[in-house]
Amino acid sequence: MKEFFQNYIVEGLMAIIGVVGGWLVGRTKSNADTSAVLAVNKSLEANAIEAMQRAYDIYIEHNNRKLADFEKEIVKLKEEQESVEKKWKQKYENMSSELAALEKYWQTKYANLKKEFDIYKKSNGNN
Repeated sequence: MKEFFQNYIVEGLMAIIGVVGGWLVGRTKSNADTSAVLAVNKSLEANAIEAMQRAYDIYIEHNNRKLADFEKEIVKLKEEQESVEKKWKQKYENMSSELAALEKYWQTKYANLKKEFDIYKKSNGNN
């Protein structure tokens, strides 16, 4: 039996060393694979963050352009409103002056007719 162990002890030790060595190499390879996967995940996360940042930047740029367009439109509408208000104010003033002139015309006409009637009444009032 001693011979049996002596003959196969080297082979047994080699097998144990092989198993331990294989396990260590496998573990190292597994760790390397895990590191590679983690690196890829970090890269994907970085790409996702960069993509989100680009999308956010585009969104902000678009909103700023729209805001500028709206501000220009507001200025234009205010100018248009002022112009329309000015026209209506001028029209109101013209109509007010026309009304005052008509009122004066009719007051004068009434006063003249009343004078004529009073004169007629005095001259023919006793009949």
